Amino acid sequence: MANISNRPLPRRIGFLGAFLIIGASALLGAYYGFTLGSHLAMPIGVVFACAALGGELLKPLAVLGAFEATRSREFLRALLCGLMATVCIVYSFTAELSLSAGGRGDMASERGASRDHVEAQRRRRTRAEQELQKLSFARPVEELKAMIAALSTTPGANGCKKAPDGPISRKVCGKVADLLAEKARWYRRSELEHAITKAEDALAERSEHVKHADPLASALSAYAVATGHHVEPDTLSPWLALIPVLFLELGSSMALVIARSIDQQPKPKRPSSRKRKTINAVREQKSSVSGANVVNFLKSKGGELKGGQRGLAKALGISKSRINEILHELDSGGQIVLDATRTGTRITLVAA
Repeated sequence: MANISNRPLPRRIGFLGAFLIIGASALLGAYYGFTLGSHLAMPIGVVFACAALGGELLKPLAVLGAFEATRSREFLRALLCGLMATVCIVYSFTAELSLSAGGRGDMASERGASRDHVEAQRRRRTRAEQELQKLSFARPVEELKAMIAALSTTPGANGCKKAPDGPISRKVCGKVADLLAEKARWYRRSELEHAITKAEDALAERSEHVKHADPLASALSAYAVATGHHVEPDTLSPWLALIPVLFLELGSSMALVIARSIDQQPKPKRPSSRKRKTINAVREQKSSVSGANVVNFLKSKGGELKGGQRGLAKALGISKSRINEILHELDSGGQIVLDATRTGTRITLVAA
Protein backbone atom coordinates (compact mmCIF):
# COMPACT_ATOMS: atom_id res chain seq x y z
CA MET A 1 0.00 0.00 0.00
CA ALA A 2 1.44 3.36 -1.08
CA ASN A 3 2.33 5.74 1.70
CA ILE A 4 0.07 8.81 1.78
CA SER A 5 3.05 11.10 2.35
CA ASN A 6 4.38 10.16 -1.09
CA ARG A 7 1.32 11.60 -2.78
CA PRO A 8 1.29 15.34 -3.62
CA LEU A 9 -2.48 15.86 -3.28
CA PRO A 10 -2.83 15.10 0.48
CA ARG A 11 0.24 17.24 1.16
CA ARG A 12 -1.23 20.17 -0.75
CA ILE A 13 -4.61 19.78 0.92
CA GLY A 14 -2.91 19.69 4.32
CA PHE A 15 -1.03 22.94 3.75
CA LEU A 16 -4.10 24.60 2.20
CA GLY A 17 -6.18 23.69 5.27
CA ALA A 18 -3.38 24.93 7.54
CA PHE A 19 -3.16 28.29 5.77
CA LEU A 20 -6.94 28.74 5.79
CA ILE A 21 -7.40 28.07 9.49
CA ILE A 22 -4.33 30.13 10.39
CA GLY A 23 -5.68 32.99 8.25
CA ALA A 24 -9.12 32.76 9.87
CA SER A 25 -7.63 32.86 13.36
CA ALA A 26 -5.32 35.73 12.37
CA LEU A 27 -8.17 37.82 10.95
CA LEU A 28 -10.31 37.28 14.05
CA GLY A 29 -7.42 38.24 16.33
CA ALA A 30 -6.70 41.35 14.26
CA TYR A 31 -10.37 42.34 14.27
CA TYR A 32 -10.56 41.94 18.04
CA GLY A 33 -7.40 44.00 18.51
CA PHE A 34 -8.71 46.75 16.23
CA THR A 35 -12.04 46.78 18.10
CA LEU A 36 -10.28 47.20 21.44
CA GLY A 37 -7.85 49.85 20.27
CA SER A 38 -10.31 51.87 18.18
CA HIS A 39 -12.32 52.69 21.31
CA LEU A 40 -9.41 54.91 22.30
CA ALA A 41 -8.33 56.16 18.88
CA MET A 42 -8.26 54.88 15.31
CA PRO A 43 -4.42 54.76 15.08
CA ILE A 44 -4.28 52.72 18.29
CA GLY A 45 -6.79 50.32 16.79
CA VAL A 46 -4.56 49.89 13.72
CA VAL A 47 -1.51 49.27 15.95
CA PHE A 48 -3.39 46.68 18.01
CA ALA A 49 -4.61 44.99 14.83
CA CYS A 50 -1.08 44.78 13.40
CA ALA A 51 0.30 43.40 16.66
CA ALA A 52 -2.48 40.83 16.88
CA LEU A 53 -1.98 39.82 13.25
CA GLY A 54 1.74 39.34 13.83
CA GLY A 55 1.17 37.27 16.95
CA GLU A 56 -1.43 35.09 15.22
CA LEU A 57 0.94 34.38 12.33
CA LEU A 58 3.83 33.62 14.72
CA LYS A 59 1.70 31.28 16.85
CA PRO A 60 1.82 28.17 14.60
CA LEU A 61 5.49 28.80 13.83
CA ALA A 62 6.29 29.01 17.55
CA VAL A 63 4.45 25.75 18.20
CA LEU A 64 6.28 24.06 15.33
CA GLY A 65 9.59 25.45 16.56
CA ALA A 66 8.93 24.13 20.06
CA PHE A 67 8.21 20.65 18.71
CA GLU A 68 11.29 20.57 16.49
CA ALA A 69 13.56 21.99 19.19
CA THR A 70 12.34 19.39 21.69
CA ARG A 71 12.93 16.62 19.18
CA SER A 72 16.48 17.84 18.53
CA ARG A 73 17.05 18.28 22.30
CA GLU A 74 17.55 22.05 22.06
CA PHE A 75 15.67 22.67 25.27
CA LEU A 76 16.40 26.38 25.62
CA ARG A 77 15.04 27.11 22.16
CA ALA A 78 12.09 24.84 22.89
CA LEU A 79 11.36 26.79 26.10
CA LEU A 80 11.51 30.16 24.33
CA CYS A 81 9.31 28.97 21.47
CA GLY A 82 6.89 27.45 23.99
CA LEU A 83 6.63 30.72 25.92
CA MET A 84 5.98 32.66 22.72
CA ALA A 85 3.38 30.13 21.64
CA THR A 86 1.69 30.31 25.06
CA VAL A 87 1.41 34.11 24.97
CA CYS A 88 0.00 34.04 21.44
CA ILE A 89 -2.46 31.26 22.30
CA VAL A 90 -3.71 33.08 25.42
CA TYR A 91 -4.37 36.27 23.46
CA SER A 92 -5.94 34.39 20.56
CA PHE A 93 -8.09 32.33 22.91
CA THR A 94 -9.30 35.48 24.69
CA ALA A 95 -10.09 37.25 21.41
CA GLU A 96 -11.93 34.33 19.85
CA LEU A 97 -13.82 33.51 23.05
CA SER A 98 -14.96 37.14 23.36
CA LEU A 99 -16.14 37.23 19.75
CA SER A 100 -17.77 33.80 19.96
CA ALA A 101 -19.54 34.52 23.25
CA GLY A 102 -20.67 37.92 21.97
CA GLY A 103 -21.94 36.42 18.74
CA ARG A 104 -23.84 33.65 20.50
CA GLY A 105 -25.21 36.17 23.02
CA ASP A 106 -26.45 38.48 20.27
CA MET A 107 -27.98 35.55 18.43
CA ALA A 108 -29.70 34.29 21.58
CA SER A 109 -30.96 37.79 22.45
CA GLU A 110 -32.34 38.30 18.96
CA ARG A 111 -34.01 34.92 18.90
CA GLY A 112 -35.31 35.45 22.44
CA ALA A 113 -36.81 38.82 21.49
CA SER A 114 -38.36 37.28 18.40
CA ARG A 115 -39.76 34.42 20.47
CA ASP A 116 -41.20 36.82 23.06
CA HIS A 117 -42.74 38.94 20.32
CA VAL A 118 -44.32 35.88 18.73
CA GLU A 119 -45.70 34.70 22.07
CA ALA A 120 -47.15 38.17 22.81
CA GLN A 121 -48.85 38.29 19.41
CA ARG A 122 -50.24 34.80 19.91
CA ARG A 123 -51.67 35.75 23.30
CA ARG A 124 -53.16 38.93 21.85
CA ARG A 125 -54.77 37.01 19.02
CA THR A 126 -56.09 34.35 21.39
CA ARG A 127 -57.68 36.94 23.73
CA ALA A 128 -59.25 38.76 20.78
CA GLU A 129 -60.67 35.53 19.36
CA GLN A 130 -62.09 34.48 22.72
CA GLU A 131 -63.76 37.87 23.28
CA LEU A 132 -65.06 37.91 19.72
CA GLN A 133 -66.73 34.55 20.23
CA LYS A 134 -68.56 35.87 23.30
CA LEU A 135 -69.95 38.93 21.49
CA SER A 136 -73.34 38.44 19.87
CA PHE A 137 -74.03 39.29 16.25
CA ALA A 138 -74.34 42.96 15.28
CA ARG A 139 -75.88 44.39 12.13
CA PRO A 140 -73.83 46.74 9.94
CA VAL A 141 -73.22 50.07 11.59
CA GLU A 142 -74.73 52.11 8.73
CA GLU A 143 -77.96 50.20 9.07
CA LEU A 144 -77.98 50.76 12.81
CA LYS A 145 -77.34 54.50 12.36
CA ALA A 146 -80.27 54.77 9.99
CA MET A 147 -82.60 52.92 12.38
CA ILE A 148 -81.51 55.10 15.30
CA ALA A 149 -82.05 58.27 13.29
CA ALA A 150 -85.53 57.13 12.23
CA LEU A 151 -86.58 56.26 15.77
CA SER A 152 -85.20 59.53 17.12
CA THR A 153 -87.63 61.48 14.90
CA THR A 154 -90.64 59.67 16.28
CA PRO A 155 -93.18 62.25 17.59
CA GLY A 156 -93.25 62.32 21.34
CA ALA A 157 -89.79 60.75 21.69
CA ASN A 158 -88.07 64.13 21.88
CA GLY A 159 -85.09 62.67 19.99
CA CYS A 160 -84.35 60.53 23.03
CA LYS A 161 -82.19 63.35 24.33
CA LYS A 162 -84.04 63.58 27.61
CA ALA A 163 -85.22 61.07 30.13
CA PRO A 164 -88.36 59.28 28.90
CA ASP A 165 -91.46 61.03 30.23
CA GLY A 166 -94.20 59.11 28.53
CA PRO A 167 -95.11 55.78 27.06
CA ILE A 168 -94.01 56.72 23.55
CA SER A 169 -90.60 58.05 24.62
CA ARG A 170 -90.02 55.05 26.88
CA LYS A 171 -90.82 52.62 24.08
CA VAL A 172 -88.89 54.41 21.37
CA CYS A 173 -85.92 55.33 23.52
CA GLY A 174 -85.67 51.74 24.76
CA LYS A 175 -85.32 50.56 21.17
CA VAL A 176 -82.77 53.31 20.51
CA ALA A 177 -80.77 52.18 23.55
CA ASP A 178 -80.76 48.61 22.25
CA LEU A 179 -79.60 49.81 18.84
CA LEU A 180 -76.87 51.93 20.43
CA ALA A 181 -75.66 48.90 22.36
CA GLU A 182 -75.67 46.86 19.16
CA LYS A 183 -73.75 49.68 17.46
CA ALA A 184 -71.13 49.65 20.22
CA ARG A 185 -70.95 45.89 19.87
CA TRP A 186 -70.31 46.28 16.16
CA TYR A 187 -67.44 48.71 16.84
CA ARG A 188 -65.98 46.34 19.39
CA ARG A 189 -66.20 43.42 16.96
CA SER A 190 -64.44 45.56 14.37
CA GLU A 191 -61.68 46.42 16.84
CA LEU A 192 -61.19 42.77 17.75
CA GLU A 193 -61.13 41.66 14.12
CA HIS A 194 -58.58 44.36 13.38
CA ALA A 195 -56.48 43.23 16.35
CA ILE A 196 -56.60 39.61 15.12
CA THR A 197 -55.56 40.68 11.61
CA LYS A 198 -52.73 42.81 13.01
CA ALA A 199 -51.45 39.94 15.18
CA GLU A 200 -51.55 37.55 12.23
CA ASP A 201 -49.60 40.03 10.09
CA ALA A 202 -47.02 40.41 12.85
CA LEU A 203 -46.70 36.63 13.16
CA ALA A 204 -46.26 36.35 9.39
CA GLU A 205 -43.32 38.77 9.53
CA ARG A 206 -41.52 36.64 12.13
CA SER A 207 -41.13 32.92 12.28
CA GLU A 208 -43.75 31.27 14.45
CA HIS A 209 -41.39 28.33 14.93
CA VAL A 210 -38.89 30.14 17.16
CA LYS A 211 -39.23 28.07 20.30
CA HIS A 212 -35.82 28.52 21.94
CA ALA A 213 -33.40 31.41 22.19
CA ASP A 214 -30.46 28.95 21.91
CA PRO A 215 -31.58 25.84 19.97
CA LEU A 216 -28.29 23.97 20.46
CA ALA A 217 -28.28 24.50 24.22
CA SER A 218 -31.94 23.44 24.40
CA ALA A 219 -31.23 20.30 22.36
CA LEU A 220 -28.28 19.32 24.56
CA SER A 221 -30.37 20.00 27.65
CA ALA A 222 -33.06 17.67 26.31
CA TYR A 223 -30.45 14.97 25.65
CA ALA A 224 -29.07 15.39 29.17
CA VAL A 225 -32.56 15.05 30.65
CA ALA A 226 -33.08 11.89 28.61
CA THR A 227 -29.96 10.40 30.21
CA GLY A 228 -31.10 11.35 33.70
CA HIS A 229 -29.13 14.61 34.13
CA HIS A 230 -31.06 17.84 34.46
CA VAL A 231 -29.13 20.76 32.96
CA GLU A 232 -30.68 24.10 32.13
CA PRO A 233 -30.10 25.50 28.61
CA ASP A 234 -28.88 28.78 30.11
CA THR A 235 -26.15 26.83 31.92
CA LEU A 236 -24.98 25.13 28.74
CA SER A 237 -25.11 28.17 26.47
CA PRO A 238 -21.88 29.88 27.69
CA TRP A 239 -19.94 26.63 27.37
CA LEU A 240 -21.00 26.18 23.77
CA ALA A 241 -19.06 29.32 22.88
CA LEU A 242 -15.90 27.27 23.54
CA ILE A 243 -16.55 24.90 20.63
CA PRO A 244 -15.54 27.24 17.77
CA VAL A 245 -12.78 28.72 19.94
CA LEU A 246 -11.16 25.33 20.60
CA PHE A 247 -11.54 24.43 16.95
CA LEU A 248 -9.74 27.58 15.84
CA GLU A 249 -7.09 27.47 18.55
CA LEU A 250 -6.13 23.82 18.22
CA GLY A 251 -6.38 24.00 14.45
CA SER A 252 -4.35 27.16 13.97
CA SER A 253 -1.75 26.22 16.62
CA MET A 254 -1.12 22.68 15.38
CA ALA A 255 -1.79 23.31 11.68
CA LEU A 256 1.85 23.48 10.60
CA VAL A 257 2.83 20.53 12.78
CA ILE A 258 0.15 18.40 11.14
CA ALA A 259 0.94 19.67 7.64
CA ARG A 260 4.64 19.00 8.16
CA SER A 261 3.93 15.49 9.40
CA ILE A 262 2.09 14.79 6.16
CA ASP A 263 4.97 16.28 4.19
CA GLN A 264 7.72 14.32 5.91
CA GLN A 265 8.95 11.02 4.51
CA PRO A 266 8.76 8.15 7.00
CA LYS A 267 12.05 7.32 8.68
CA PRO A 268 13.51 3.93 7.76
CA LYS A 269 13.00 1.37 10.45
CA ARG A 270 16.15 0.54 12.30
CA PRO A 271 16.95 -3.16 12.11
CA SER A 272 16.89 -5.21 15.27
CA SER A 273 20.08 -6.24 17.05
CA ARG A 274 19.77 -9.81 15.79
CA LYS A 275 19.36 -8.62 12.21
CA ARG A 276 22.31 -6.26 12.57
CA LYS A 277 24.46 -9.18 13.81
CA THR A 278 23.40 -11.23 10.80
CA ILE A 279 24.24 -8.40 8.42
CA ASN A 280 27.62 -7.92 10.05
CA ALA A 281 28.32 -11.65 9.87
CA VAL A 282 27.55 -11.70 6.15
CA ARG A 283 29.82 -8.71 5.60
CA GLU A 284 32.61 -10.46 7.52
CA GLN A 285 32.11 -13.58 5.40
CA LYS A 286 32.32 -11.52 2.23
CA SER A 287 35.51 -9.88 3.38
CA SER A 288 37.18 -13.10 4.65
CA VAL A 289 36.40 -15.53 1.79
CA SER A 290 37.85 -14.65 -1.62
CA GLY A 291 38.56 -16.28 -4.97
CA ALA A 292 41.97 -17.47 -3.75
CA ASN A 293 40.29 -19.50 -1.01
CA VAL A 294 38.07 -21.19 -3.60
CA VAL A 295 41.04 -21.95 -5.88
CA ASN A 296 43.02 -23.46 -3.00
CA PHE A 297 40.00 -25.54 -1.99
CA LEU A 298 39.66 -26.85 -5.56
CA LYS A 299 43.36 -27.75 -5.64
CA SER A 300 42.90 -29.72 -2.43
CA LYS A 301 40.10 -31.63 -4.14
CA GLY A 302 42.17 -32.51 -7.20
CA GLY A 303 41.09 -29.55 -9.32
CA GLU A 304 37.48 -30.66 -9.78
CA LEU A 305 34.34 -30.56 -7.65
CA LYS A 306 31.05 -32.21 -8.57
CA GLY A 307 29.08 -31.42 -5.42
CA GLY A 308 27.78 -28.15 -6.83
CA GLN A 309 27.72 -24.67 -5.38
CA ARG A 310 25.69 -25.61 -2.31
CA GLY A 311 28.30 -28.09 -1.11
CA LEU A 312 31.11 -25.68 -1.80
CA ALA A 313 29.38 -22.89 0.13
CA LYS A 314 28.79 -25.23 3.05
CA ALA A 315 32.41 -26.35 3.02
CA LEU A 316 33.70 -22.79 3.06
CA GLY A 317 31.10 -21.59 5.58
CA ILE A 318 29.57 -18.84 3.44
CA SER A 319 26.23 -18.25 1.79
CA LYS A 320 25.24 -19.70 -1.57
CA SER A 321 24.81 -16.24 -3.05
CA ARG A 322 28.34 -15.30 -2.05
CA ILE A 323 29.89 -18.48 -3.48
CA ASN A 324 27.89 -17.96 -6.66
CA GLU A 325 29.34 -14.44 -6.89
CA ILE A 326 32.93 -15.68 -6.39
CA LEU A 327 32.56 -18.55 -8.88
CA HIS A 328 31.28 -16.26 -11.61
CA GLU A 329 34.17 -13.89 -10.97
CA LEU A 330 36.65 -16.80 -11.34
CA ASP A 331 34.84 -18.12 -14.41
CA SER A 332 34.97 -14.70 -16.05
CA GLY A 333 38.70 -14.48 -15.22
CA GLY A 334 39.39 -17.88 -16.85
CA GLN A 335 40.55 -19.55 -13.65
CA ILE A 336 37.74 -22.13 -13.50
CA VAL A 337 35.13 -23.68 -15.81
CA LEU A 338 31.51 -24.09 -14.76
CA ASP A 339 29.48 -26.90 -16.37
CA ALA A 340 25.83 -27.67 -15.62
CA THR A 341 25.18 -31.39 -15.01
CA ARG A 342 22.29 -33.46 -13.79
CA THR A 343 23.70 -33.62 -10.30
CA GLY A 344 24.53 -29.92 -10.14
CA THR A 345 27.25 -27.54 -11.26
CA ARG A 346 30.63 -29.12 -11.95
CA ILE A 347 33.56 -26.86 -11.12
CA THR A 348 36.86 -27.52 -12.84
CA LEU A 349 40.07 -25.70 -12.07
CA VAL A 350 41.96 -24.53 -15.17
CA ALA A 351 45.60 -25.60 -15.05
CA ALA A 352 48.01 -22.68 -14.88
